[in-house]
Amino acid sequence: MMRDYSYSYEWDQEYCYPNSNVLINKLNIQDADALHTAEREITSLRLAAAKVQPVKGKLNLAHLQKLHGYLFGDIYDWAGKYAMINLERLTEQNIDAVRAIHREDIPESWVDNADTLWELTQYGLEHNCIGHTFAVKYGEAYIGVILLGEAIPWETDPEEMKVEPFYRLIGFVIDNRYRSKGIGGKVLEMVVDTIYREYGVRPIALGVHKDNHGAARFYERHGFVGVDAMEGNDRYYIRFPKNSFWDSSWQTVDPNRIVQYIETFDMGEDIIITTLHQYGVQSICDAGCGCGIYALKLAANGFSVSGFDVSFHALEIAQSLFEKAGYSADFKTASILDTGYADNQFDCVISRDVLDHIRKADAIIALKELGRITKPGGIVLFTLDSLDEEYESETHIVNEDGDYVFTDGKWNGMVFHPYDREEVCEIIPTGVICEVTDNHGELTVLLRKG
Repeated sequence: MMRDYSYSYEWDQEYCYPNSNVLINKLNIQDADALHTAEREITSLRLAAAKVQPVKGKLNLAHLQKLHGYLFGDIYDWAGKYAMINLERLTEQNIDAVRAIHREDIPESWVDNADTLWELTQYGLEHNCIGHTFAVKYGEAYIGVILLGEAIPWETDPEEMKVEPFYRLIGFVIDNRYRSKGIGGKVLEMVVDTIYREYGVRPIALGVHKDNHGAARFYERHGFVGVDAMEGNDRYYIRFPKNSFWDSSWQTVDPNRIVQYIETFDMGEDIIITTLHQYGVQSICDAGCGCGIYALKLAANGFSVSGFDVSFHALEIAQSLFEKAGYSADFKTASILDTGYADNQFDCVISRDVLDHIRKADAIIALKELGRITKPGGIVLFTLDSLDEEYESETHIVNEDGDYVFTDGKWNGMVFHPYDREEVCEIIPTGVICEVTDNHGELTVLLRKG
């Protein structure tokens, strides 16, 4: 009978035991027949349980992932997740596969084709430019291509890009059968992370055709800001690595320790959640959500949660936490200065200990942005940490705005601004109703949008 349900696949070093076609599994079973038996027994129990307590949700990709994770999560670490996305250097061996990707809706006047990228790659190698051109694989299929490398100066480059070295992103396209699945965003951040780790952190510039509105929205969601400069029909978009300290910090965090911490974290109602209920809040954006611990608490208390952070690595942990807990949330990489959300989108925007970790001048901009995405009658609620001895002891300078800029040691690159009640009023938009609660120097600020 088992033969009727058997399946086979080629060996894959990411998924299979060495020199075997047996999938790596939590039970460490390395015999194919034994693994098939265990799979059938465990998933049968899961299916029986689902008949009593169904896995509810809309029939979409996210729900199918949830179902897959529910059925196979006791067996495989990757259950319910996307197939592995891999990056390969563009070579003569894989360029034909890249040429064959489905991109009929993206004309070459918008995004260069594989042959042009190959020529640019060879030019970069001949001139010792740093960077890479990657062929993008999803499982075994080639689904895209992207070039990110050292920018050779152009006369049309924006003035702000002429004062320091930067990277230029060229030719990024994903097969149209694989779009709108979150793959493109993950690929982009994987490539940026790879280049940053190999060659160092620099600003990134790219051109988006004036008619390619979908691409403009995509890059804006990923922290790029459009500027006035044009290269032909292409508008320049720039991403500055202002918050690289936080992304670097999150790269060192062990996700397993976060999971252990969650097990002891109080998911019950607290003073903030009580306040949210009092204001009739349903939809919440967690601005600077980090690894999503408090966002998870919000979801556990019945709120519809979205969240963003500058750190792609933190959001990977957040997404994993939500999947394990059986909740859903809309996470994305974005800057608190330019979130990319629509006007009047959320009942509430919450930001815990984030605004005091950017410069005061940026906090003023950030609060206007958080107000913009809050519905009329909604609230913006944020907390500010107090200045303690540890902040004072680390190497830092204090600029004319009172920002602590750390210049060495474990906090090198971090910014902190200590606020008191009076100074909070200086960053609040004019005419906004404001309530400040002081708890031994730690401030909770509630703004009501008229």
